[in-house]
Amino acid sequence: MTGEELAPVMHEAYLECARRVGWPIRPEIDVPFEHMSENAKELDRAIGAAVLAALARERGEAIDTAGEMLGKLLDENTALRERGDRLKEAILWALGRRDEFPPRQPGQGAYWWRRELGKRADLDATR
Repeated sequence: MTGEELAPVMHEAYLECARRVGWPIRPEIDVPFEHMSENAKELDRAIGAAVLAALARERGEAIDTAGEMLGKLLDENTALRERGDRLKEAILWALGRRDEFPPRQPGQGAYWWRRELGKRADLDATR
């Protein structure tokens, strides 16, 4: 991703954040990115490029482009969201809100359900 590609995303994110916290927004920037003046667009593109470069430097990783850094961050974010979804589903199962929560069978200990919960949460059951 380049600063040019990031600029519209940053612009929309800024407007959303400003509205949520009640910051005043100048009328000339309170428009979709494509309707902004060329000077304002160029400024957002430059800020986007600087943000990507700063991320690459801060992470201290050998990354050829700032866009590659953003791609890595997006991949990490996706992985964390997927893990969160798995954990949520495992908890809902344990609460009896997903699938059939099997009854305890004769001979099973008090915490018989832990092994299945660990599998559903994708956790190592030996910890």
